[in-house]
Amino acid sequence: MYAVLHPSNFFAQAAAHQRPELRKSPFVVLDGEPPSEMVFAANNAARSQGVEIGMTRIQAEAFSEVVALRRVIEHEHTAHATLHHIACMFSPRIESVEERPGTYALDIRGMDLLYGNAVELANKLRRSVMTAGFLANIAVAENFHAAISLACGRAGVSVVPSGGEAHAIGQLPVTALELAPEHEATFAVWGIRTCAELAALAETDLIARLGQAGKRLHSLACGTWPHLMFPIDRASKPVERMELDFPVEELERLLFLLSRMTTELLERVRGKALAIAALRVVLRLDGGAEHERTVRPALPLQDTATLLKLLQLDLETHPPTAGVVGLELHAQSAAPYRAQHGLFLPQAPEPGNQCSVRG
Repeated sequence: MYAVLHPSNFFAQAAAHQRPELRKSPFVVLDGEPPSEMVFAANNAARSQGVEIGMTRIQAEAFSEVVALRRVIEHEHTAHATLHHIACMFSPRIESVEERPGTYALDIRGMDLLYGNAVELANKLRRSVMTAGFLANIAVAENFHAAISLACGRAGVSVVPSGGEAHAIGQLPVTALELAPEHEATFAVWGIRTCAELAALAETDLIARLGQAGKRLHSLACGTWPHLMFPIDRASKPVERMELDFPVEELERLLFLLSRMTTELLERVRGKALAIAALRVVLRLDGGAEHERTVRPALPLQDTATLLKLLQLDLETHPPTAGVVGLELHAQSAAPYRAQHGLFLPQAPEPGNQCSVRG
């Protein structure tokens, strides 16, 4: 059983996540080098006014109410990390759907003991995504590809009963199957508009005309195409990024920002029952240079205060040479240290929670 999380219009949502005041205003995201920027993404409010993907900056600026934003890759990385963290809370086995930005497929077998039945889990997953500031469609089905098609083609929550994949995706447009341009043109000539119409064709006739691609498309339309899941490595390296409007030179202010980022990383790591074995700090300095430092506690930690103290001591010894305009915090996760105490020994702090500082 798979649950697929799909944030529609991901790139626009990633931009709005950093500028929440623009959520209800028409805006576009521009990509490219000036003065030849093109509209890379647009929210629904901008599209309703006539903005289209691929317009030039000059064309987009003709719409007086539309706000133009520059594409920031770091904002997309942050959005991916947030959605990835939420997906990991609901399943230990998740896969990133590369052809659908921001989309994750979760193997939810056995998760009913924690989150209830498929309907309850899907609704809880969607509420968690919305709490994080994103709007996503959730689809649950026994077939991996059917769940993806439903999540990308239907708004809200869709739960398919066992064996009902063909009926569920039947009314979706055939383009929901991610057709190659030549196949899309062929089906348009044949008058095939929905997945149900494609599934009604004889598989042997499709293979005769389209080759093995015809077999795959027919199975996708029937909701029976198999999939071998490639879960994301559990011991992943979560990252937090932050862009600053003005250079920060005081170490105290820098540590305040690093504290927030460390807390976010620890929450994500703890959600996988892991700890932090190393922290790599990359400071982008005013002028273009980078200052990189790495701290490695003696044992994997789940304690923010200790990690922050290690960062403080290292940065006091090796301070940046200019104001900081951007921060990246990379964590290397590992299994937490567990000490086995004797039954009759007095209680003592875990070794990983001891931190001595010498002046």
